[in-house]
Amino acid sequence: MLNQPENTNFQIHCPTAHCSGWVCFIDEFYGCGECGNVWFSKDELDTAINEIIKKYPYRNQVYQKIDNTYQPNDTKLPNYDKLIETEDW
Repeated sequence: MLNQPENTNFQIHCPTAHCSGWVCFIDEFYGCGECGNVWFSKDELDTAINEIIKKYPYRNQVYQKIDNTYQPNDTKLPNYDKLIETEDW
């Protein structure tokens, strides 16, 4: 069974390099409307977030880990989009 977010309005920054989109829960998966990437479980999404944070540590500021799972962090980075533009494809 898919690990669904408690809040169906779940929205978190996409953990794909060079993407400034948002990931939402869509029926049976998590997907980014900007780059089109899909994660079929919250564990897969959390793994991708963990990997992007290792590669680009500044990204940790837009996520928060609660009960061993990543959640959106309301912290606003004024230069977030510009930083993402510098990431490798």
